[in-house]
Amino acid sequence: IKYFPGVKDAKYAEWWAHCRQHPSGHQLHFDSDDEGRGGVRNPIISTVICIEGGIGGPTLVTTQRITDKKLASNGWLVFPEENRFIMFDGSVLHGVIPGRGIVPSPTQRRITFMIAFWKDITGHPSDSN
Repeated sequence: IKYFPGVKDAKYAEWWAHCRQHPSGHQLHFDSDDEGRGGVRNPIISTVICIEGGIGGPTLVTTQRITDKKLASNGWLVFPEENRFIMFDGSVLHGVIPGRGIVPSPTQRRITFMIAFWKDITGHPSDSN
């Protein structure tokens, strides 16, 4: 709460997981409610918990916001280590850089668990009937 005082207003938590091979990254993106349909709405904070580390590339978190007129002035690389926890402003551009070099193990994966904290969020309709 010290660095993200707005999180005390969070009413919802959205979670998802990724299981990626060493050379697989994840495109730079802005977290947004309902994929930006109806306007971009960002979470208060976004978090990443690295479950399985030592494989794959780092998470890149920038200072770039979707409304900025200039490119990001700063960025941070956070390498995937087991039990590493990252939290950042939910409105900034971020992604995963692909892993480099020899694949440590063809069966090992970069496993991460993400949680975004929201003041309000639009529900997603179910695809199953």
